[in-house]
Formats: sequence, C-alpha cells, structure tokens
Amino acid sequence: MIELRKISIGNIKSCIKLKVSPEQENFVANNRHSLVQAFGLNRRIIGKGSVATPYAIYAGEAMVGFIMYGYFTKKFDNKHNENYYYFWRFMIDKSHQGKGYARQALVQILDEIRKKPHGEANYCYVSYEPTNTLVRKWYQSLGFAETGEIDEGEIVARSKL
Repeated sequence: MIELRKISIGNIKSCIKLKVSPEQENFVANNRHSLVQAFGLNRRIIGKGSVATPYAIYAGEAMVGFIMYGYFTKKFDNKHNENYYYFWRFMIDKSHQGKGYARQALVQILDEIRKKPHGEANYCYVSYEPTNTLVRKWYQSLGFAETGEIDEGEIVARSKL
C-alpha cells in the first residue's frame, strides 16, 4: 500500500533524487524542474483560482515516486474552454517500478480530484508522448479516452470526474 505525502522541506531533496530509467527520461521532466514549476505557478496565480499540487509517493517510509496535478480555471487557462484538472507529472523511481505503486498512486489522486478540492471541473486531462505505448494503454485502462487533440506533440486524453 502506498501513501501520498505533500512535498515539504523535509522530503524535497529525496524527491529531487528520484530518477526514471534512461529509456524513460524523454517521457518525463526531472523532479527538480517539476517542483520549480509547481511552486512558481502557485506564486504566480494566487487569486486566479488555479493551483499545482505535488506529492511524494511512499511505500512505507521509502519514497518511491512523485506525482503532481494542477487545477486550472477557465480564467487562467482557457485551453479546454472549461475549468479542469490535469496530471502534470508522474514518475516512479527506476528501482521501484513494476510493483504496482503507479496504479495505486493514480487511483488515490483520482479519488482526491473527484472531490474537487480546488474547485469545480468536469474532466481530468493527461498528455503523453505518442511513442509511449505502455503509458497510453495504462491510462486507457484507468478510464482515460483520447480526445484527438495534440498538445506540444503529446496525445491528450481525459477522464470524466
């Protein structure tokens, strides 16, 4: 069983040290970059109703991954012509892959998002590289359907909340 914990001063260095396997590096930004985006976005959009929410993924006391979602209001980002949630970053450290942690983490995050913690929205979106067929099938198995949109070269999929 995994647990999601907020990123804090106490665990940020461990989060930055997590790495995917070399063949996966083209599919996800490193965690340092993601955390800079998260905390920079949160400062930039105060009062506009949007927020980034980063979590460390733990199995017991071992940090095994990182996941971050965003909530974007139509006022801040009208990309989908509605308020929406978006899986922004998601990775499991190379030494912990294949243990079911990713599915458990995504199910927990979807449960959180369905409660609409940051505001109303009808959909949660995700995007991925067209060549990442494993991730494509994985998101489809969790209820995400491709929209036909391409965003910065990535396939866009969404799940109804």
